[in-house]
Amino acid sequence: MWLKLKMNTSPTKILLIEDNPADVRLVRELLLDVSGSLYGLVDVGLFSDGIGHLKNNDCDIVLLDLSLPDGMGIDMVTRLQSVVPETPIVMLTGLDDDQIALDAMRAGAQDFLIKGSFDGPMLARALRYAIERKRAQPALARFEDQAALNSIAMTVSQSLHLDKLLEIIVAKVLEVTGCEIGHIRLRHPASGELILAAHQGLSPEHIDVLLQPHRPAEKLAHVLKTGEIVVARSSRPLALSGRMEKGIDRLLVWIPLKSKGEVIGVMVAATARRKNFSKRDLDLLAAIGNVVGVGVENARLYTETRRQLERIEALRDIGVATASSLDLSRVLKILLGKITVMLPYSAVSIRLLDEASGELRAAASWNLDDRDWKASSGNGSLGLAAAVFEKKSPIAIRDFLNDPRTNRPDMFRRQGLVSYLGLPMIAKGEGVGVLSIYIKFEHEFSADEIRFFAALANQAAMAIYNSQLYERLSEQASDLERSNKVKDEFLSVMSHEFRTPLNVIMGYCNLMKDRALGAISLEQETALEKIHDHSNDLQAMLSAVLEVTRIETEDVPLSCERFDLGDFIENVRSAHRFKTKSALELEWRAPCKGAAVYTDPQKLRVILEQLLSNAVRFTESGKITIVAARGAADGHVSLSVADTGIGIPAESHGVIFEKFAQLDSSTTRAHEGIGLGLYLVRRFVDLLGGDVKVESAPGVGSRFEVMLPHRSEGTSVMAER
Repeated sequence: MWLKLKMNTSPTKILLIEDNPADVRLVRELLLDVSGSLYGLVDVGLFSDGIGHLKNNDCDIVLLDLSLPDGMGIDMVTRLQSVVPETPIVMLTGLDDDQIALDAMRAGAQDFLIKGSFDGPMLARALRYAIERKRAQPALARFEDQAALNSIAMTVSQSLHLDKLLEIIVAKVLEVTGCEIGHIRLRHPASGELILAAHQGLSPEHIDVLLQPHRPAEKLAHVLKTGEIVVARSSRPLALSGRMEKGIDRLLVWIPLKSKGEVIGVMVAATARRKNFSKRDLDLLAAIGNVVGVGVENARLYTETRRQLERIEALRDIGVATASSLDLSRVLKILLGKITVMLPYSAVSIRLLDEASGELRAAASWNLDDRDWKASSGNGSLGLAAAVFEKKSPIAIRDFLNDPRTNRPDMFRRQGLVSYLGLPMIAKGEGVGVLSIYIKFEHEFSADEIRFFAALANQAAMAIYNSQLYERLSEQASDLERSNKVKDEFLSVMSHEFRTPLNVIMGYCNLMKDRALGAISLEQETALEKIHDHSNDLQAMLSAVLEVTRIETEDVPLSCERFDLGDFIENVRSAHRFKTKSALELEWRAPCKGAAVYTDPQKLRVILEQLLSNAVRFTESGKITIVAARGAADGHVSLSVADTGIGIPAESHGVIFEKFAQLDSSTTRAHEGIGLGLYLVRRFVDLLGGDVKVESAPGVGSRFEVMLPHRSEGTSVMAER
């Protein structure tokens, strides 16, 4: 019920609580001097009498003396508010003290007057304004509460980073409630465990206590179960801002954070400045808890989405490293970097299998004392890492320091590591090593985390496998290159060394055949012819070996020139006499004079001689046909050698051009040779930019055809080794 002042016909009911009769008389006289206003004044001398009157009578406003026989100071304002919360209060005091006035206003008074310093109109105005302010106070309170709620809601909507959001929320709630300290603990989505998420005003010791897992206390358990706000007082010692305050009476409030009707966390605020929280305060805190709860869920969803993207990116980066680099150290560096970004309070180690010893060796680590950690490398009993490698499945332990499988727990204890996740690194079904992740506080690895890090470990394992395979192949290639070099040098040296005594043998053989050393019999001449023929064969083999060695160890240039193809074929036929069987016929077909070509005659001669030698070796009887021609249209050179020999199976057509290739490699084979002739043919044909083809079948014979393109004069080409 609100009364109108001034022109209202009903008097304003005033209760004056004042123990000084002179002051009572003064107030009455001042009110009588106010024209146009009706006042009903009741006075009492004790605070308790005033409380009794208010309980039994209506009153529009209370004038309260600050100093009474049974009451003193601001506490009386608070007590009056609890009895008549809707009645305005004006304080009367004989002290001109701004701090007292400010404290009175904070406690709930609408105004204060200093005795002896006001007149009737000033008193009437103060009473009128106090009533109006009290009337407007609920609307103002609602506005202030809505403004506070809007401010927190705005904060929640503007940030999806959970850690940053919760820190801001704690600061905002402490500001609204006037509390000094507070913290937020959120339920883990999987385990339901309460985890400290944000705090303000707490000492490191208190933070450490809240970080440790323990069963919720009675008040906290009630909030989690019912979803209701709990308010209580406590005088337990509390570490605050780095100092221990003992025996201070504090007001604490536990605020549930709700989302979709479920309590997902609790915020606790504490203060030594307030006596209680009003219903208005509790309603506001409940609304804040709901807003924050929804914000936390949205931030969690965003964080989880971002985490999934980071995990996809991490797997992609490892995949890129696998595809783009065979550098083992780079792959390990990327792997460590991705894990430490996602688990900042962690340490990581990687052990790889040493195939020679069968032991797990230290390969890389982050945030570990390398001296201690590497000291255990090569130890046959590597504890958890060995168990993970043997089991080939992840091992997650919340407190691995007390696990009997842990090797050297004192080392990890010194570095403050508590929880462990071990992951086998598997590639192509085989273990290549173990990835170990250590956390500096107790952490329950979720199934989702284990699946992701297992995928990351296996992705990295494939990269490591490829890197190790590349290293092995590189070593083998290096060894093979060294072996080939030694072989080529040996062949070159031995071929040169063989030629000298071979030339001596052939020289003396010719002297004896020419009777320069005396007369010889018919049988001796026949023997000398055989020695000479086989020496020629051996010399041809040595020449082939030297040619192949030169091709593979030097840059071989082309020496092209213009020459007549018919003259070239005639020179080969007349200068190179082939020892053939009596039943073997050679037929030469060459163009008439004037068929000029431009190519390397030395390379072309080697090609023709090797094809002809090959045909003679594998043809016992019949005919060998040599055909040379120049293309009329484009000037290309065509050479072919056809025989009626033993022939070559179709599946061996591609093999015969390889170095040292022999279809019959047994020691009892009927046909001699070292398998370099056709290899030289292929290399020289390739060098001249041409092509060589073979048509052959067992029992029918073989035909080799070489096609060399026309070259412009001045062409200079180097052979590729």
